[in-house]
Amino acid sequence: MKSVRFGAFALVLLLAGCAHDLSMREIGTATGAVVGGLVGNALIGNTAGTVVGAGAGALLGNDIGGRHYRRRRAHANRARAAHRLRNRAPVTRARFDRNSVSSISL
Repeated sequence: MKSVRFGAFALVLLLAGCAHDLSMREIGTATGAVVGGLVGNALIGNTAGTVVGAGAGALLGNDIGGRHYRRRRAHANRARAAHRLRNRAPVTRARFDRNSVSSISL
């Protein structure tokens, strides 16, 4: 019964800590820690295996989340640059006459 109460308390703390938008790196770290802890417990079967698995999973998840964020940011930058190129106003050059100034499209 104590473990159920402790698990519920830990879940409340976890949800309270996640009250803001999480970055991809934070999501990867949390997911990696949970999955790593489960795998470590399944493979080794004791608390040490769970702790080592959670630590390794958190490190790996942090790295994967960071790479995913960088890949998404690079894609967004490329899309933004392509959008700017597609919607760019035509290049104009000022043409000076004696009586007026006008522009011509190139």
